[in-house]
Amino acid sequence: MTDPLRIPLTQDRAIWLFAIDLPDEQVDAFLETGLAAALGAAELDPAQVEVIDTDTIRLIGLATYLTEANGMDDATVAPDAVLLDSLKGRLLMVFRAALGTGGTHLSPQAPLRFIGHYTEPATGPILPMPATASAKGVLEGPRGKPVSDAAMSGRIAMAVLVFLFIFTAVFIWMAS
Repeated sequence: MTDPLRIPLTQDRAIWLFAIDLPDEQVDAFLETGLAAALGAAELDPAQVEVIDTDTIRLIGLATYLTEANGMDDATVAPDAVLLDSLKGRLLMVFRAALGTGGTHLSPQAPLRFIGHYTEPATGPILPMPATASAKGVLEGPRGKPVSDAAMSGRIAMAVLVFLFIFTAVFIWMAS
């Protein structure tokens, strides 16, 4: 079994969930000053950390929030679903992107209490398209039909009429 507090070297999506054991009025000050130290993280991007109040997601439940709103794998969330849905208070969600390059370990300290580590469903490798004879070459778009003689005559007549109008307007202007 892998250590749930180890930060992997990969950038796969994952969430570490912690309970914040502080009164509500002290949480904001803690987040601004002591969060990185309490996590034991060398690097921490605060934009990739989310604090949630369980009262705001009570209708859908925390387990559903992790799987449907954050894309975590049902297989990693389901074993803790009852625990997750029974939690109360403020929780800290630390996304993988908040923790820098990885290869290190989180060491949570009070007032943080580790709840769980949840990951995105594994995706299969992206395979290259097979090379086939039908896939070679470049397709050309449809060719436009040639301009008809009538259309070309109409364009020439329009140009002559515009020229005559301008020519006549200049003569009238000069005569006045």
